[in-house]
Amino acid sequence: MKLRLLPLALFAGAATLSLSACHEDAIIKSSLTPAVDNVHTFGIGPDFNNNTDTITMKTKTVFQDSLVTSSRGNGVPIYHALGWMQDKYAGTTLASIYAQFVPTTVGTKLSDVPDSVVLELPYAGFSWGDTTVISTLQFNVYAISEGFSKDSSFFNYSSRAVNPTPIGTATIQIGPRGVGNTYFISDSSIALGRKQIRQAPHLRIKLDNNWVKNTFMKAVDSDANYDTYLAQFPGLCIAPADTSNKFPGQYALPYFRLNGGTDLYSSAALLAYVDGNDSVPVQFPYLEDQAAHFNRIRRNSSGYPLQNITSQYLAMQNAPGAAIDLQLPYIKELPDNIIINKAEIRFALLNAPGQPANDTSKFFPPARLYPQGINSSGGQYTIADRYPINDVTLDFMDGTFSTFSHNGRSYTVYTLNVPRELQQAIIGSSSGLHLLIGGTINFPAAYRLVVAGPDFPDPELRPKLNIIYTKQKL
Repeated sequence: MKLRLLPLALFAGAATLSLSACHEDAIIKSSLTPAVDNVHTFGIGPDFNNNTDTITMKTKTVFQDSLVTSSRGNGVPIYHALGWMQDKYAGTTLASIYAQFVPTTVGTKLSDVPDSVVLELPYAGFSWGDTTVISTLQFNVYAISEGFSKDSSFFNYSSRAVNPTPIGTATIQIGPRGVGNTYFISDSSIALGRKQIRQAPHLRIKLDNNWVKNTFMKAVDSDANYDTYLAQFPGLCIAPADTSNKFPGQYALPYFRLNGGTDLYSSAALLAYVDGNDSVPVQFPYLEDQAAHFNRIRRNSSGYPLQNITSQYLAMQNAPGAAIDLQLPYIKELPDNIIINKAEIRFALLNAPGQPANDTSKFFPPARLYPQGINSSGGQYTIADRYPINDVTLDFMDGTFSTFSHNGRSYTVYTLNVPRELQQAIIGSSSGLHLLIGGTINFPAAYRLVVAGPDFPDPELRPKLNIIYTKQKL
């Protein structure tokens, strides 16, 4: 069987180092890799073999539709997409938020039926898509009628039963405004009272008074504990009212934050205004340790160019959606007495058929790529190069983009460095190395890119794996 490899490199002075002896606090930057001399340090891959893939790297576009969207924040912001948008290359995206809103403490009582209850979702300051035009989005709020537990995992395809009659609705706009055409949303919270202080942008939806009286108040009056409260009021579903593009320019998807601090406007909440007090409402927020949540996200690429992408290109979206599947099936045939210094994977950003010339300026690519390992059962795991999970290993693994010139033209390229995961595959005598390459999970369904694929006509732009390694002394 023909062995085909890409660049591997290892620090020459560490010739006796094995993976099991590698200290996580002694990560050596790939930029310090020694020069290939073919005596002590060797190179494998297109950059060392006249653009020939000598390790058999197999790449293809796959579509993943299984993303946990109910993870606890643990101090990290929880951002959820909300809306319906159309991407003329990749298709449509439909995103809804399911969440629970509970008293800050058990036993919270209201002196009377509220004059109004307002659902408030803080804008995350980020919208993905074409924000060069104003988009109009309408949302409905529905009462969840099915049990909903914070101790269960929910996915982008999960759902909960809801009462079909909306209990609130609102319309907002997002789009360009001001210097640099920075995007915005039209609604902004106002702290009522004499000073009329304008707060950070929020989506605010007034809920139906009859629902407040007949359902919400029953939950408030029965909150001997959070379980009895949630049995009466399982939560809310916030969903786009329009999924047929009746509103013009629905080409951007806004994101909203669930968790936050104790400030009235820092987290998603129900605000109950009682006895004419418009400035100090009673807050029923999303509480991480008591409330459940998930982001339902459905994509449809049927009839769009992405669905028919050829092997000349590879596509990636933040999950759920397209991802780059990369396999090195013959790693087990590499000598087991080598030490890997660099295992650098490179992708060149391109426009595929069906993408407008200025497409990436609107439906922009991510700042970084993230690889996940795929085990023999198809499950995903965090690769060795990402441990310990901190900025040092993230910088070591890279995944960011740079530019290079080829035939008088400048190209954007993404580079990933995964030497420890490759070393582990060699030492473990595995059947190969299998990676799934996607984007950050902080903003599900955002970002996309298209890069040259394995059959792209120009071999210089095809996916590359270059390896630099050092032989151990026996």
